[in-house]
Formats: sequence, C-alpha cells, structure tokens
Amino acid sequence: MKYELAQRYIYAVTKKLPQKMREEVKQELEELISEMLEARCGEVLPADKDLRVVLTELGDPGELAAKYGGQDGRALISGAYFLHYKYWLKLMLPIAAGIFALAGLLNPQYDSAIFTGGGCDYACYDGCVCVWWPFWAIFLTQVAFGVGRAIIGAFTGMLQAFGITTLVFAILEWRKVKLGSDDLLSNLPELPQENNGAIKRYESIIGMIWQAVIAGALLGVPWIFGFWFSELGWVPYFHPERMRAMWLPIALWSLLGIAKYTMQLCEKRYTIRLAAVSTGLNAGIAFLVMFVFIVGVPLNDVFDQHVFQLLSEHSDWIQDVATHGYIWIPLIVGIVLGVETITTWVKALRK
Repeated sequence: MKYELAQRYIYAVTKKLPQKMREEVKQELEELISEMLEARCGEVLPADKDLRVVLTELGDPGELAAKYGGQDGRALISGAYFLHYKYWLKLMLPIAAGIFALAGLLNPQYDSAIFTGGGCDYACYDGCVCVWWPFWAIFLTQVAFGVGRAIIGAFTGMLQAFGITTLVFAILEWRKVKLGSDDLLSNLPELPQENNGAIKRYESIIGMIWQAVIAGALLGVPWIFGFWFSELGWVPYFHPERMRAMWLPIALWSLLGIAKYTMQLCEKRYTIRLAAVSTGLNAGIAFLVMFVFIVGVPLNDVFDQHVFQLLSEHSDWIQDVATHGYIWIPLIVGIVLGVETITTWVKALRK
C-alpha cells in the first residue's frame, strides 16, 4: 500500500502488538483498507479525504490494537487503556527504581559505627581511613550497607510506581477518559526507517542506572575514590562530609540525567525536540557539577598535601593537575556533555 497515512495508521496499531503478530496484522489491515477504499471510490483514484474517512471508520489505533492483542474486556484495565498502561508501567518502573535506590543511598545514617572500633573515631576521615580496620573490610561493609539500602529503595520504588500507575489507569477507564485527541489521525507516529536514529531501550535504561550509581557512590561511599599512601594507608580523594554537604546539587544533577534518558525512552529516536531538551538538561548538569566541585570543593586536603609531597620533584604542571581536581573534574564532565550534545544534534538533523 503506497499511502503514507495508511501506513502510519497501520504502524500505530502494530507497534503495540507482540512482534510475532505484527506482520500478519499489517497484511490484514492493508487488505481491509484497500477493500474499503475500493467500495467507497470504485474505479476512481481515492483522494486524501477518502482515505481519512476510511481510517476514521476503522477507529482508534489503540482500541484496534487491543482487539487484535486480546486485551479487550479485561476486568480492571482493558482495551486501549491496558496498552497505554503497559507502556507507562515499563517506563515508570525503572525510573522509580533508580530514584528510590538513589534516595536509599542518600540515607543520612552514614554507618559511622563501623569506624568507631579500637579507639578510632570517625574524625580520622579528615586525614585517612581508620587503620584499625583492614581496608577491604571497610570497603565490603560499606558496599554491603549501600547495596542493601539501594535494593530496598528500588523495590519500594517499583511497588509504589506499580500501585500508582495501576490506580491512575483504573480511574481513567472507570471515568472513560479519552486518551487521545478527537482527531484520530492527527497524532499518528512517524514510520520507522533504517538508520533513522533509533535509540535502543537498554541504552537509556543503562544511562539512568549510571546516573543513580554515580550519585550513590559520591554520597554513599565517597571514600572509595582515593589512593594508598604507605605512611597513612588509604586516603580518600574526596572529603566525605564536604561531599555529603553537596547532596542537593548532586541529587539534582542525577535527576536531570534520569530525566534526559526518560525523554529518550519516550522519543525512541533522535529528534529535534529530543536534541533541544537534552541540550537544556546537559547545560543544567554541567552547571551543577561546576557548583559542586568549584564552589563546594569537596576534596580532601590531606590527599592534596601528600600528593604534592610525592610529586615535589616533578614539574609544577604535574602537581597542579594532581592537586586541582576541582577544576579538571568539571572540565572533563563538560567536555563529555558537550560531545554528547553535539552528537545528539547531528543524529537528529541527519534524520
């Protein structure tokens, strides 16, 4: 069938169906539309108006997909509501899991009790990790606490997302709220094409998880970033208390990153709208990173002192690079975000 509007209508129906059903349903709809056009126009070449009348008679693509998929007549959520419900559930579950896992890592209880044994108190973090505990024991204990909080948070978030999404769509169906516009053909999706900038779903989900992991590491176990000095043992690169004082901008930049990847999940391919939104979100992330590392300066002074001593025989620029992380960390992040923004625009415009 050569009519693009008809192909877009068929795609709107089949994209909501299981993969194994799509080709069969596509062929059936093509034949049905051709027969309806022939019955309406006879030997006359169908006009655009005729095609729109036929497609409108077929009805809402979502409701038609529900009939083909066997979701019509469900007890709680049925028909087109059930298809929209499944889409939003798949979208909201990973988002809620990531946000609540991050919230679990932001728990204000810093598990400081594990550093208080053997006469050593938590203040030793101002210079070094408490030498009374082997580093591996501290690391594993903190990781266990962090992972446990993250898992509980993710599970709680998914339960709440499931409950709220189910309740919302149950109410929508009960109230018979129309999910689309009155013009069934005004919001038909564009046809997918090869090399049309499609975004793989798993890439966006991995990006969301990565945002939560970075924020969780900086706020939950910031001392894992560091260096081993023979005189002191493991010395954190970041000062834990200073880093945790920056919890709000770090959480905000993580949420902006999650929002960016959520937009990718919704768009499914690189578009001008996605590029514009990503540009704004990346600018916000870059500003927050600069605020954390340049204004907050959450670096460990003891680390800088010992690195400076170790590199005292080297060139000044090497010392500057090693001891001025509050400058080069935002610089690297800015470069990465800039490259990502340019890449997004190139892929969107190439479409």
